Amino acid sequence: MAKKKTKTNSKRVNKVAVRKINVKKQTKEKSSFLQNVVPENCFWCRDGQILKNLSELSRALKKMSDETFKHHVNKEKNDFATWIDEIVEDHQLVNKLRKHNTKSAMQSAIRSRIENLKK
Repeated sequence: MAKKKTKTNSKRVNKVAVRKINVKKQTKEKSSFLQNVVPENCFWCRDGQILKNLSELSRALKKMSDETFKHHVNKEKNDFATWIDEIVEDHQLVNKLRKHNTKSAMQSAIRSRIENLKK
């Protein structure tokens, strides 16, 4: 019987430890969404702009020509969503961006996400 209690206690301790680690990881990731990416992971727009973070992407979308936007977002691809998914790793924002195909809708989704992350 003593062995069974020891095994049960060990499992409970492990579960608690895992939960604490996950909470810390989520908090760290949330704050990192707003930071600059490392230089080799910047987003290079067709028009020459180099974007380092979500705020810069939001501002760039506001000024971006339709031609440049269509180069990055069309039926075959969404380069902005892919960059955010693979580099920034904000999967919540990616899910929203994949639903939009206009500059204004994407910019609005990004601005909204930035505001939520700052809270």
